[in-house]
Amino acid sequence: MSGRWNPHLLKHVNALERVQRHFTKRITVLRNLSYDERLACLELDTLECRRLKADLILYYKIMHNLTPWLLDRYFNMSVHSRHTCLTESIGDFHISAPSVVL
Repeated sequence: MSGRWNPHLLKHVNALERVQRHFTKRITVLRNLSYDERLACLELDTLECRRLKADLILYYKIMHNLTPWLLDRYFNMSVHSRHTCLTESIGDFHISAPSVVL
C-alpha cells in the first residue's frame, strides 16, 4: 500500500483535484481545453479515479495472498449461491462491495 493520502470528505477530494486542475492548466497548449480534455490529452485519470484503481489493486492482492496481510483480517466474506459479497472492515467503518459472480 502506498503512503498516499486517500480522503473521504468531498471537500478534501475536491482540494486535491484542484491541484491537478491547476497544474494541467499551466501547460500552454492545453490551457483552453476543459479539464477532462486536458486529462485525455495527457492520458491521465482524475486523482479520485487513480485512488480507486489503487484501492482495487490492493484488494485484489490481499484476496490472492500477494501481500503479507491476511484476508480475514480486512474482509468478511459471505457466499450467496453464485455471488460473493465482500465487506471491508476498518474499525467501526464498513464498506460493502457489489457482489462478484464466481
